Amino acid sequence: MRVRSRLGRLFDGLFEWLMRPSVRRVRRWSFLVTLPVTYLVFRLRGAETGLALVGLELVVGVTVMVVLYRMGGARREVVLDLIAHPLVRRLTATEMHVLLTAPRALARRLRGHRREERFGYARRSSELPFALALLPAIAAEAVAVHLLLPEGWLWMKVGILAVSAYGYLWVFSLALGMRTEPHVLRSSELEVRFGPLYRARIPVELIERAEPRAGKAAGRPGLTFDGDAARLTAEGAAEVRLTLRAPVQLRRPLAEPVSITELSIPAERPADLVRALERARAGQDGGDPTGEEEEEDDHNQKPLRRWDGSALAAAPDRG
Repeated sequence: MRVRSRLGRLFDGLFEWLMRPSVRRVRRWSFLVTLPVTYLVFRLRGAETGLALVGLELVVGVTVMVVLYRMGGARREVVLDLIAHPLVRRLTATEMHVLLTAPRALARRLRGHRREERFGYARRSSELPFALALLPAIAAEAVAVHLLLPEGWLWMKVGILAVSAYGYLWVFSLALGMRTEPHVLRSSELEVRFGPLYRARIPVELIERAEPRAGKAAGRPGLTFDGDAARLTAEGAAEVRLTLRAPVQLRRPLAEPVSITELSIPAERPADLVRALERARAGQDGGDPTGEEEEEDDHNQKPLRRWDGSALAAAPDRG
């Protein structure tokens, strides 16, 4: 037991040292050392010895990282920093999330509908038609490269074709995500989405007020801030402004999540979204989940609380 206690203190002391700000700044760039060392192992020991050594180090390293990652907290951050710099991790996560847009949409279609409501916001946007219009240009570019470059430049042709295909897949996936990644309302949570890039999970009980706004939203599409208030604007869509009782995290690509207390989100059917939020809140409060306003009956039942009904009447759905 005494040996185990000493090892535990040594283990905790090591992680405390690794979490120091100065050490953490250096640790986040550790991959700049590990990659050249891996290259030197292959150069000095040969491919077979190098692969065996790297494989052994990989197995031991992954095992340790999985154990520490599952511990969570500061030790999880140490493991993530040892894998890659936070900016590199965010870039990789963003790339993978964008590129997997089409497979996610197909999987949802095959899986069928779950107990959730979806609210689109980009049916009138021009991103997807523009991406489809680029396809003939990309195909023409590939043919031109094949004809203009010499026959001996095979790898140059393959490289240019790969870069073009990857670039088009990224643009197409980003545009497709505006159609296939709608807002999702579940029984206790509203997941706000804006394509494959932005996410915010908002518990229904934290929504203090939801106000639909009629007409097309003004301003350029994208994310803007005004203090603790954020606004997501989509081309040709109306808006719903959510006022929150407590801050929530808005995930962004290539940047740390930001805390917000007010969020304006695009919606094709703003009034329907507000009514669905009312139904979800009524279910949280133990009221009538249908969302229909009721009169008090002989048993003195509590009537369903609602947001401003006049705002609903002033903002009709936009087909």
